[in-house]
Amino acid sequence: MEPRNFTTPESLQVEIKLGSGSIEVDPADTTETTLEIEGERDPDQFRIEFSERPEGGHRLVVEEQKRKGLVFNLSRDARIRLRCPFATTVDVSSGSADLLATGRLASIAFRTGSGDLQFEESDGAVVVKSGSGDVQGKHVRGDLVANTASGDVQVRRVEGELVARTASGDIQVGTGGSSVQVATASGDVTIDAVSHGEVTLRSVSGDVEVGVERGTKVWLDLSSVSGDTRSDLDMSDGPGEGESALELRASTVSGDVHVRSARSSAGS
Repeated sequence: MEPRNFTTPESLQVEIKLGSGSIEVDPADTTETTLEIEGERDPDQFRIEFSERPEGGHRLVVEEQKRKGLVFNLSRDARIRLRCPFATTVDVSSGSADLLATGRLASIAFRTGSGDLQFEESDGAVVVKSGSGDVQGKHVRGDLVANTASGDVQVRRVEGELVARTASGDIQVGTGGSSVQVATASGDVTIDAVSHGEVTLRSVSGDVEVGVERGTKVWLDLSSVSGDTRSDLDMSDGPGEGESALELRASTVSGDVHVRSARSSAGS
């Protein structure tokens, strides 16, 4: 399919539905949006709709079509490429297609069966619901909400609220924000650095490790039924004037709990 160009001088909302293959989003300092689709077998396999939004900006829909109640059987190398402005909201639904965002976006929503998500930056929320796909990102300035069955979640920095739940996937975050709520069944939880707010980490059979920034006034509630609990914090290193308090709760059934001082490179 030939590339399609759209004039998008303001905000852009993109909605993509793809069964299998890959989706690449490349935000840039531009007022034009370019859409390329490769690997499809039929020009009518996709519905492409571009319109103005009542609240301002534009909306672009790229949807894999259905025929006789069935989704087209796309080849595995089906690829959607999108070059768009920074102020773009991306909303993707996929069966097994991966989503790669190489720059700064307004927000990201990703629902998938087994596709992976990789992203660099989001000014707003990142919301993920996945069966077995992994989540890997660098910087979320808004909230991060991730729910997976067996996929791993790995993000360097979250400034807003962090809510993550997995069954068997591991959760690893560099720097957490003011509210962290994490729960797993058999996955391990690692938060490299927290300094304020409420942090609650729970696992059944996985291990929990969390780093606390030096000088943080911290209240600890640590428990494990059959695992070990350990805190390496230097309690003589008290907080400075005006520093906010941290409430940290970490619990497991059979896993270990370890609280330590934050690494200086966390989230960088």
